[in-house]
Amino acid sequence: MTLRTFIAVDIGPLDELVAFEHELEAIGADLKLVAPENIHITLKFLGNTSEALVEDITETIKDCSKEIKPFKLEFKGAGVFPNLNYIKVLWVGINDQGILGPLADDLDSKLTKLGFKSEKRGFSPHVTMGRVKSPKNKKALKELIMQNKDKFFCELNIDNIRLKKSILASKGPTYYTLAEINLR
Repeated sequence: MTLRTFIAVDIGPLDELVAFEHELEAIGADLKLVAPENIHITLKFLGNTSEALVEDITETIKDCSKEIKPFKLEFKGAGVFPNLNYIKVLWVGINDQGILGPLADDLDSKLTKLGFKSEKRGFSPHVTMGRVKSPKNKKALKELIMQNKDKFFCELNIDNIRLKKSILASKGPTYYTLAEINLR
């Protein structure tokens, strides 16, 4: 059987991030916001994955994270991809003390041995808050992003990394945890 999988740090519905989503909704832009319970940091998107590989992927995550101790994430600054003139993705930045980038690179490198493609773009630490569906109220959206570009939202202690599966539906994806690797 094939599963749609990714490796992530789950964030979930932090009050400050949910409040920012409410601000985004209130401006009337045409957005598809991430459901608060689905907020996460993607370390590696694996895509269609054979269920037979779940154990090997889990062992790879354990190997790559064995030297990482629990750490604190700061959520700071709002921004967009690719740029303010053509907004596709809305995000909140993270300060991870330089931990997640090397972990994502290590996972990317080691998972190629299991047949997964290497990432073309470097890891950019962020939490996706939503996607823009049309240019409706783009000016107000740009203003809100600029008002929050340096905002400190909150911080969170991180003590695990998860292998997730995603089931897509018309109302949005549902995520399930296949494996949880605790940091020591």
